[in-house]
Amino acid sequence: MLSLNIISPDTKNEIKLKNIFKLINQVCYLLIIITLSIAIVLFVAKIILQNYFLTIAESTTLVTKNIESYDIKIDTINSRLNFVSDIQNEYMTFSPYLEELMSIIDKNIKFTSINISKNDQIIKFTGNAKTRDSLLLLKDYLEKSKFFNEVDLPIANILQKENINFNISAKLNFYEN
Repeated sequence: MLSLNIISPDTKNEIKLKNIFKLINQVCYLLIIITLSIAIVLFVAKIILQNYFLTIAESTTLVTKNIESYDIKIDTINSRLNFVSDIQNEYMTFSPYLEELMSIIDKNIKFTSINISKNDQIIKFTGNAKTRDSLLLLKDYLEKSKFFNEVDLPIANILQKENINFNISAKLNFYEN
C-alpha cells in the first residue's frame, strides 16, 4: 500500500495550528470548569464557616452574659463579706465589763443609759443614786475594778445627799479574748 501526501505544507501547518488551538481551547475550558468548581466549593465553605461563626458568637455572647451576671453576684457577695468583716473587726465583747458592773452596783443605783465607745475607750454611765454613799461606793468599786480606770465623777454629783442624777465616765482597760 502506498500512501500519498497531497496536502500542501501550508494546509498541514494550518491543521496543526487548529489542533493546537483546539487543545488550548479544551485546556482553557477545563481550567474554567476547575476554577468554577473551586469557587463554588470555597463559596459553600464560606457560608458554612459564617454560620459556624455566628453560632459560636451567639454561644460566646450567652456565656459572656452568664459570666457577667456571675461577676455581679460575686461582687455583691464580696461587698457583703467586706461589710461583715468590717463589723467583726469593730466588734468587741462588752459582756465582761457589764458583768463586772452589775456585780458591783447595789439596789440604790439605777442606770438610765450606758454608752460605750470602743474608739475612744470610754464608758459613760448616766443614772440615779438614792444616796451619796451609794454613788461614792460605786465610784470606789469602779476605780478598784480591773476593767475601768480614770473614773470621773463630777463634783456637782456629790454635792447632793439624796436622789442624785449622776454622770460618770471611765476609761476602759481593753483586753483580748
